[in-house]
Amino acid sequence: MTCKDAAKQDLQQPLLDGRKEGSAPMESLSGHDMSKYNIFAYGVGHVLNDLCASCWFTYLLFFLTDIKHLPAESAGAVMLAGQVADGVFTPLVGYLSDKTDTRFGRRKPWYVGGTILVALCFTFIFGTCVPCDWFDASSFNVVATVYYSICASLFNVGWAAVQVSHMSMIPELTEVDSTRVLLNSVRYAGTVIANVIVLLLAMLLFWLNSDSSQADRPFLYLAVICVALGLATSVIFLTGVKENPVQKSFILPPDSPLWSPGGTHRRRKTWWCWVKQPVFYVVGSIYMCSRLATNISQSFMPFYLSAALNMTNAHEDGQVSTPISFALVPLLTYVGQLAATYSTKVGVKRYGRKWTLVCGTVIVGAAATTMMFLNEDSAPVIYPTAFVLGVGLVAAAISAASIQCDMLGRDCKSSAFVYGAHSLLDKLSCGIAVFGIQQSSDLKGSMFQRIVTALIPAISLAAGSVIALFGAVPKALHECHDVVDKESQYQALETDVPEDMIYRPASHSVSTL
Repeated sequence: MTCKDAAKQDLQQPLLDGRKEGSAPMESLSGHDMSKYNIFAYGVGHVLNDLCASCWFTYLLFFLTDIKHLPAESAGAVMLAGQVADGVFTPLVGYLSDKTDTRFGRRKPWYVGGTILVALCFTFIFGTCVPCDWFDASSFNVVATVYYSICASLFNVGWAAVQVSHMSMIPELTEVDSTRVLLNSVRYAGTVIANVIVLLLAMLLFWLNSDSSQADRPFLYLAVICVALGLATSVIFLTGVKENPVQKSFILPPDSPLWSPGGTHRRRKTWWCWVKQPVFYVVGSIYMCSRLATNISQSFMPFYLSAALNMTNAHEDGQVSTPISFALVPLLTYVGQLAATYSTKVGVKRYGRKWTLVCGTVIVGAAATTMMFLNEDSAPVIYPTAFVLGVGLVAAAISAASIQCDMLGRDCKSSAFVYGAHSLLDKLSCGIAVFGIQQSSDLKGSMFQRIVTALIPAISLAAGSVIALFGAVPKALHECHDVVDKESQYQALETDVPEDMIYRPASHSVSTL
């Protein structure tokens, strides 16, 4: 029997999750196999990351350039440093997480470590640059750039650990397709709610602080509040979601009788097996395009409001205080995302991932077209346009995440590596794009900001939709699992076979993954 035949046969095998052999995944009367509280607890598990990411993408560049008065090139370097650190450590954390075996589970130790690092480092990003006071004014730009780059890098290492460990738990928590879509939807709803909270807090803090001499205070207070709220939701996740125990894997020959129909085992894919599959890169590109659209739109919206619509609070002394519109417009974007989360879930289930992604792309395109023609006189139109933009972005994001789950199927052991590798594409593309944009000499030009904030997200989603329509995207939960490493002579299988039945060639030994 070839490896490919074995893999196809393996798709028909029942899973070892405590059910009787041959039984289907247990579903409740609601169609899901997890309780409402478990789903809620999982949904809030990424809120700390979401709160911090909202501040990061929405206000970091504006904070560094307009509040701390760093050159645009230095601000871009700070964000690039953070994104590169995130991108490099995300697949590394994913690979190590897949190999982790503790009594607390495979994912939660990384989640706890990442949470601690995020909480400790994030406040320094929007805090006072203490080392800057140790040097003279002529060295400020260099010292501040190095300081904020280090803080951003450490923060993003922790952020990566939380993100990968949280996302990779979905295939382990449930095999029911509708539950997986629901978990992605609830997780994204938590993301949207977190962003709404951040922007409401920002509106309040910006309104209370009109003193241009203390323009950095609202950002520090915002960071501290976000960390406190995020830690509380992380506790809910850790106590409310039970990670399945790590199962053992044994080296077995492909002609072993354990490959026979009806056997209770499951093949595990290795990272090498994944990187040789075209679908791995197709799905990763779709995810990257959806994330790039969201991140670019979010990061440069304050510059668009300032340059294209002249929404800014400039004082006679040259200082700038942050206008409320800088929080209200992104807030309406996330309200649109929250409002469309449930309908997107229904659309994904009824019309499929691809066409829901295309629908989101069309909506974002309509919003981008409107933004291209707005000016100072028609500035109020940006408020309903921001809401429509959010509807399109959430449709694309949930569709891309669901396509990822379709590709993973039942494969739980290497899910962290897959999410990590795809996140690497996301972080590097965003970091490079932001850094390149920040190098422009026309950064605050009206037309330049229209192109960056409106056209680039629309073009990115259009590219993702084309890839989804014409690429080898899995249509069903386990469709892509018939491709394996044909060069492997032996396969690692999850099994409860008695010890005396396990075949061990002289050159192989029992391995625990």
